[in-house]
Amino acid sequence: MKSLAAAALAALALPLAAQTVSYDCRGTVRTENLFDGGAVTKEERRWRIVANPEAGYVKRDPELATGCVQPTVEVCGCEQSRDAIACRSLGISSGGVELATDFRIDREKNQMKLTSRRYDPRAGSVIETHGELECRAVP
Repeated sequence: MKSLAAAALAALALPLAAQTVSYDCRGTVRTENLFDGGAVTKEERRWRIVANPEAGYVKRDPELATGCVQPTVEVCGCEQSRDAIACRSLGISSGGVELATDFRIDREKNQMKLTSRRYDPRAGSVIETHGELECRAVP
């Protein structure tokens, strides 16, 4: 009887565990300083995002949430739907540097679109990073 009850509890726990999905995203991002017209650099990147829509959380690399860890946080959050995960962070450092990162994972296409901006008014620089990365869902 105990084994039957344990099996029933395990069966109930399975859907909760199955709701959490990791997305392993990798690809090339382009970075450029818009003020100086300098060269565009390309870099291979890899990020892992863990999402659970039922629990309402998205865990992401700190680099994808730079605005969330600044002394002044303007926006820090994620939205999840059946089709996508969209996250935005915008914050201002103690030195007045504005840091923003937006990304969206299309669950059907297994693709991440990323846009990041670092605006430093003292240095006169706006550095933007853009990319489309391929993702692999890992339940």
